[in-house]
Amino acid sequence: MDTRASRAELVHPRRFNRPNIGRSRCAVWMLSIAVAAGLACPAGAAQLEGRVTLSPRPVAAQQAAMNPYPGSLGSMCTGTAAPHVPGDDAREVVLSLRGVAAGTRPAAARAPQLAQRNQSFEPRVLGVPVGTAVTFPNFDPIFHNVFSYSKTKRFDLGKYGQGKSATVTFDKPGLVKVFCDIHSNMTAFIYVTESAWVVQPDAAGRFVFDGVPEGTYTLEIWHPERGTRTETVTVTSATKPVDVAF
Repeated sequence: MDTRASRAELVHPRRFNRPNIGRSRCAVWMLSIAVAAGLACPAGAAQLEGRVTLSPRPVAAQQAAMNPYPGSLGSMCTGTAAPHVPGDDAREVVLSLRGVAAGTRPAAARAPQLAQRNQSFEPRVLGVPVGTAVTFPNFDPIFHNVFSYSKTKRFDLGKYGQGKSATVTFDKPGLVKVFCDIHSNMTAFIYVTESAWVVQPDAAGRFVFDGVPEGTYTLEIWHPERGTRTETVTVTSATKPVDVAF
């Protein structure tokens, strides 16, 4: 019994009897990663894609007016201007999915911004989920004063010049109309949705929702001039593209 192993065990009993704590911790850590991955990418996630087509709306040419406000980029002009048709740009449509299970969220997108550029807001329409922080950078060589008196979110950012920016967090759903206190021609719309699943089409009207859990949802389509409409959509791995005529 007086073997080399038995003597070592008597002198250092922990070396031979303790559990392998390192391996246990590693197993727990790997399990936590697997669980987190499952939450981030739920089983049965699919893609919903489609295209928005805007019906044409006739509009009469309008007379260009002088801009009496200080800090104007352009000179005062008269004559018949090329008509601007609000609502004919598919990028100004906001689509959101309603009814997606709580706790599931789309992949993080780039932080949204409503820029002041060429004496206008860019983009004119911005769709964001509740809780989103939107930045308002000024790229013009003149001052702007961005504000809103909307019930959804009231704010006044004051005057600030080129290279400056401000941030506003939108914590309630609804429509926020945005203006410039210096330039009356500047108007924008921020549509704040209850759903985290919100996208806007590209210039050709194409849109994509990525990583949507399979199921049946309400697709809301909103536009500041064209109003709101809804469609029922079923998302599976075999879902065909959705065409929306608006």
